[in-house]
Amino acid sequence: MVSGGEPWDRAKVRIRSRVCHESGSELPSILPPVMSMNTSATIGSASGILRSRIEEEEEKQKAQYRRWALDDLMKRYPREKIYEEIWAEPMIKVAKRYNVSDVALAKVRRKLNIPRPGRGYWEKKAAGKPASTRPALPVLN
Repeated sequence: MVSGGEPWDRAKVRIRSRVCHESGSELPSILPPVMSMNTSATIGSASGILRSRIEEEEEKQKAQYRRWALDDLMKRYPREKIYEEIWAEPMIKVAKRYNVSDVALAKVRRKLNIPRPGRGYWEKKAAGKPASTRPALPVLN
């Protein structure tokens, strides 16, 4: 059993066993990277096909986990609201309102693809100098 890591890492054992069960194969949970010289070509090609099916299934699981994580973030942190707040005042103040650190809010902002003011934006604004223009909120992939 795999311990630690991302949730999709822990699911690899289940993925491999399900793919092997569906194909009627009895491959070990960890596939050897190179087949031995005395293994027949048919076994090697069948193993390669099964290996590619396992990799495809793992990629599907990763994509599904990313979508789930993004949906979960959007439930907790409304994207448009954070965008408006980040451009209205410094991230440290916004983070305090959400009871998280500014680093945690920066990670959420990055995952939700929310643009932020550049370095020195607040100093320029306070000094009355022209600051960078506010970009539109990009579409989330």
